[in-house]
Amino acid sequence: MRRKSFTELKPEEVLMLAIDVEVMNGDRLRNFSLLFAESSPDAAKLFAGMAAEEDQHRNQLDEIFKERYPNMTKTIGQDDVSEIPEDQDLGVSAGMAFDSLTLKEALETVLHAELQAQDFYDQAARHTDQPELASIYRELGGLEQNHVQWIETRLDELARVGVGTKDMFKDTGRSRRILDDAN
Repeated sequence: MRRKSFTELKPEEVLMLAIDVEVMNGDRLRNFSLLFAESSPDAAKLFAGMAAEEDQHRNQLDEIFKERYPNMTKTIGQDDVSEIPEDQDLGVSAGMAFDSLTLKEALETVLHAELQAQDFYDQAARHTDQPELASIYRELGGLEQNHVQWIETRLDELARVGVGTKDMFKDTGRSRRILDDAN
């Protein structure tokens, strides 16, 4: 079967793909939370909090899909689209060994995924003819931008002071809210 271009997708297919993006990001973040649970508990908690936020996005999109397309099953995924919004699929296989993955590499991977998701939502907002969906995509893109800014700050701090800094994952306002909401 020929893979579709993003611009060929119907609104319901874009919505299906958006749900996949949130599932993949949530899985990746949960895996990183588990990976760093012992070596960097504060980072692990924030990865878990970000995963919970991705789950909220997925649930929001699932509800919209069920409301708009009650008799439709999800028929398209990332394998069916030529411009895949997530190309670093590290979060799907729980059996993958991450023994040598550093915190910096994990943050860079998450940053890449968040940038891809933000780009996906920007494209989705531009290509839908449904104002409500466009608004939701713009909102989700903005939330991904918040994640990008948070991760870039952590990477800057990591480069400046090194891995041993206990406070680099402590409250920056938004990150503490993520943790509070996740608990």
